[in-house]
Amino acid sequence: MKRIQGRIRVLLAQHAKEVQCTENSTTNTFGFEFVHKASKRAIVVRMGIPIWPQGEPWYARGHEARVVLEKAQRERQVWLLLHSYLKAHLNAVEHGLWSFEDAFLANIVIRDGRTLGEVVCQQVEGGSIALAAETNSRLSAPEGGGET
Repeated sequence: MKRIQGRIRVLLAQHAKEVQCTENSTTNTFGFEFVHKASKRAIVVRMGIPIWPQGEPWYARGHEARVVLEKAQRERQVWLLLHSYLKAHLNAVEHGLWSFEDAFLANIVIRDGRTLGEVVCQQVEGGSIALAAETNSRLSAPEGGGET
C-alpha cells in the first residue's frame, strides 16, 4: 500500500502544488487538497474518500483474522482506485481532452469551504435544480455538433 501511496504523491507532485493530505479515523475517510500547477488561478481541489462503507461496521462481522484481511484489502482497493482516477483525469487535462475545471468540477472548493459538488447536490435535493431526467427533457446533441 505504501507503494501506491507513493505513486499518488509522485503523480500529484507532477501536476499540483501545495498538496495537503489528511486522514480522519472518526469518519473513516482520507483526503487531500491541492492546487493545480497549470491553472491560471489558484483552484483548490478537495477529495474526501471513504475507506470503509457507511452504516454498520462491515468489518465487525466474522472472525478477527478475516476482518483484518478484509480491512487491508479494502484499503488497498481504495488507494488503487484513487490512483487510477487521478491519473486518468490529470492525463486528460494534460493532453487537452478536458480543462482542469471540467475534470475536477465537483471537487473544486469555493470561498465558503464547500465543494461545488456539495453545493449542487444540496440544490438538487432541495429542488432548486431539476435534472433533465426529472423534467422529462430529451437529451440534445452537444453544441456545434450533429448526430454521431
